[in-house]
Amino acid sequence: METATFSIAIDYNLIIFVLAVLGSFILILYIFLYSKKRKKVSDLIKNEDLLEEIKTEKKLKKLAQKKEYPYLPKKLLTETETEVYYKLLEELPFFNILSKVPYSSFLDVKEGFNKQLLKGKISKLVADFVICKRDFSVIVVLELDKNTDEKVLEKKEKVLKSANIPLYIWDTQNPPSSEDLQEFIKSISQK
Repeated sequence: METATFSIAIDYNLIIFVLAVLGSFILILYIFLYSKKRKKVSDLIKNEDLLEEIKTEKKLKKLAQKKEYPYLPKKLLTETETEVYYKLLEELPFFNILSKVPYSSFLDVKEGFNKQLLKGKISKLVADFVICKRDFSVIVVLELDKNTDEKVLEKKEKVLKSANIPLYIWDTQNPPSSEDLQEFIKSISQK
């Protein structure tokens, strides 16, 4: 009985060629993918603010892992704001005086409008002082003239006007007299 033997002729040149083509394909694919990543990073580097934000975020993550944060206490009110606050307390004893109040805390959005979008538009607005009745309904928003730039002040005026809340600008260089302040509050609180 004869056994059949098969002989496979291995062409080493063909194997080397296939491996070379496969290796080249993998190398090209790696370079293509790596260059896309580098391109994205280089785009971030061109935007200096974003780069700083990323660096800050990395620092914060490291601090969070150590359970440390870079915060320090500070006074809630400046010296001028403190003076105004105590004057308001003295002159308006039957009202609640609140300071540094976000507009989103005392303003809401009418039915039928995109609440999230419109609240977002006022999310960074903060009133220096809000004068309220005893039930905490807002009577007037008081802004110190030194704290507000013109564009922000215009936006605050428009927002408050739409909610029928008066805006009073306190001139820190020439503050109102006690009588003027009381007269103003009386005229507003009777509306």
